[in-house]
Amino acid sequence: MSTSPPPEQTRDDLLYAVRAAIHLRFDDNVPLEVDIAVEREAVRQALRAQSERVCLHVDRLLQHVRANPARLAAIPGAAVQRVEELRARQFDPGRMRRYLIAAELAEQALARVREAEAEHDPDAQRALADEAGSDWFDSMDGEPSPPGLLGRHRLPRRLVRRLNLRWWYRRWQRRTAQLRHRPAHNPADAAEFVLTWRDEQIGSITYQVCHACRQALVCKTSVGEEHQNLGLGRRLVLTAYATAPDYDWTTSPQYSTAEGFWQRMARATGASYRDDLHAPATRCPHMDPTSPTLEPLF
Repeated sequence: MSTSPPPEQTRDDLLYAVRAAIHLRFDDNVPLEVDIAVEREAVRQALRAQSERVCLHVDRLLQHVRANPARLAAIPGAAVQRVEELRARQFDPGRMRRYLIAAELAEQALARVREAEAEHDPDAQRALADEAGSDWFDSMDGEPSPPGLLGRHRLPRRLVRRLNLRWWYRRWQRRTAQLRHRPAHNPADAAEFVLTWRDEQIGSITYQVCHACRQALVCKTSVGEEHQNLGLGRRLVLTAYATAPDYDWTTSPQYSTAEGFWQRMARATGASYRDDLHAPATRCPHMDPTSPTLEPLF
């Protein structure tokens, strides 16, 4: 295994894995970290029950670290250390669970490297990272694409939908969906808007805002499969944006098929909604949940 990465690299990798943990859900509505004991074994069992979704995020982490075994090996220790720091300060158990989920994602990614016999082979590591990247796909606001022209281009599909009276009726029905807000306690905590319709949660957006740095980050946007393509994702994003309309809005790492959605939201709001706007030197440190030395700003 190669030399241990510098602390700054491990901190960045842990942050990436933690944000992947925010993306993981039992289903389209319930965050994975809900109702899991703050214990490694409980987290392992929860991840085992969601193996298909977990594999997608393991792929994404492999791509991020370029299948570097030293970088992956450093993440679990840093995550467990952070859990103990948060426990001592009596922080929200949900945040501690995310770190344990991040640790398990890293361990599964490292196991993939070992299975590929790539621990000491840089070429094999590059091949594994490239393969993981090609396997990744996005399900947010997605739909099965029909064959032919309509499957290859989004614009014809959107035009066809707008000629469908049933689509207009379903969109009209969802206008009564209610929004519920869970505010954040500090910039390192994620605020959330939850969208409910007929007493069912059908979508949500989690985001972070730092008023000191005037930066905001969309962590996750989710809409239930049967409620997608009805403008609900747009409504969630615009609602969150309205809480800090003059700030620099970015996103967590985007899936390739979500780029068009975020480009449309950028045009609608004037925000960037890019996942590469801020380098580590310009990224808000107060929104970083992995920083143990920074006291939360209220």
